[in-house]
Amino acid sequence: LLLHADMTIGNLECVIATQGTAEDKPYTFRAPTQALPILKKYFTALSLANNHSGDFGKKAFIQMLDLLNLHQISYFGGGYNLRDSHKPLIKEIKGKRIGVLGYDGFFPRNFEALPEIPGVAWLDEEHVVAGIKQAKQKLGVDFLIVYPHWGWERNKIASDRQRRMAHLMIDSGADIIVGSHPHVTQDIEIY
Repeated sequence: LLLHADMTIGNLECVIATQGTAEDKPYTFRAPTQALPILKKYFTALSLANNHSGDFGKKAFIQMLDLLNLHQISYFGGGYNLRDSHKPLIKEIKGKRIGVLGYDGFFPRNFEALPEIPGVAWLDEEHVVAGIKQAKQKLGVDFLIVYPHWGWERNKIASDRQRRMAHLMIDSGADIIVGSHPHVTQDIEIY
């Protein structure tokens, strides 16, 4: 099924690395490097913007970025610094420029990318609006997908903050918001 889509994006909710030490948190996820060819086969791009990208620290995260680049696996929502992490992924599909931006809105926030520090793109209003406007107005994206990692686990109804942020994203130029994290399907809104 995944092989037949024009574009398949997924949430890589782990780190792919052999380095690093597990953070002090209830759940830490790391995948073996053998997963890379499988991901490359089935996914156009992967979101790194989630609460498990930093489970084994900066060293493991940097190794994962290097491995993804080495295997030519596209990713978004994370990078070697703040600018990298907020850069949209853009693919040309059937004559249209499709853009994807990923943001992590679920704690811990300590793995947020900073100007000179690797990490994930944090779901911050200022950065989100700037990223959307840059993708649509400056980079000529025809259709923009925003892929936030947000919402409380097992809550089937989006929170007021999620709804408010989604409206802000659409008002700023996003065409669709597809969220992840709650482990259940949340409600859908046409806005």
